[in-house]
Parts: sequence; C-alpha cells; structure tokens
Amino acid sequence: MIIDLKKIFVNDNSILPIEYELDMSQEEFAGVFPLNNPVKLEASVSNKASLVQLSARISYDYAAGCDRCGKPTTKSYTVEIEKSLAPSIEGEESDSIILVPDMKLDLDEFVYSEVITSLPMKHLCEENCKGLCSKCGKNLNEGECDCPKKEIDPRLAALADLLE
Repeated sequence: MIIDLKKIFVNDNSILPIEYELDMSQEEFAGVFPLNNPVKLEASVSNKASLVQLSARISYDYAAGCDRCGKPTTKSYTVEIEKSLAPSIEGEESDSIILVPDMKLDLDEFVYSEVITSLPMKHLCEENCKGLCSKCGKNLNEGECDCPKKEIDPRLAALADLLE
C-alpha cells in the first residue's frame, strides 16, 4: 500500500494517522514461516515546522520452534520507530531518515524491512532453556538424563588411569 504524503509535506501542523496490517505468512525465515498472524502497524506522520516525522509501532507474533529444545513457541514483539521523512537527501544518508521520492511512502516495503531487521536472533521458549542432551536427545527442561556427566576423551583415557 502506498500512501501519498504531499498534503502532509505542504501543510505545517498536519497529522496523518495510519493503521495497517500486512500479511507476511508466506515469508520464510530460517526455514520456517513464523509470522502466521498479520503484522500490525499503528503510526502517524506529522509535519511540525516543516519537519516531517513518522512515529510508528509495529507488532507481530513470532511462532517457531525453540532454538535450544525445539518446543513450539510463540512470542509477541513490538518495535517502536521514530524517523524523519524527506523527499530527497543531499550529502550523506542516515538511518534516521526515510527517503520518500515523490512524497509517497510504500508501507509494505517499510513494514517488511523493519520486521526483518527486528526478528529475534535466537528464539527461546524460556530465557533459561536448558536445551537437549547432546548424547541422547532428551529435553533437559523436563529433567536430567542418565548420560554420564563427565566423559573422558578416549585419546586421553590412559592419562586418566594414571590419576587413579
């Protein structure tokens, strides 16, 4: 969806509220499709003293297996964004300025790029998830396994015998 912002750029003290949902359920990230629900955008574009600002809140649910234990987990994330809008930029580009040629903002592209950059690097069911046993594969969150805790490297077994 493209929003025409000419009226906002021309009129000081003007505000444009925006509510938008983007379906990203067909987007694949790390081999899964984690965005089953629509991504929600609540934003406003305002012009104060010829400075056009975008204030936005993007909310989405990320549903995927825990990166440590594999348990299906859904977590909600919210991204707060404050950016300036400009039809052109002279000099260096900045991360705090969004270029809007022809004074039009492509909401799909904006939401997509903000969601992609805010996706969690590690998706865990709990902050203190213990993961799986590397030997038997048991979920260590459900209890300890019977695997030996300390295993001696077979190449060093002869040295362990000397210590006894």
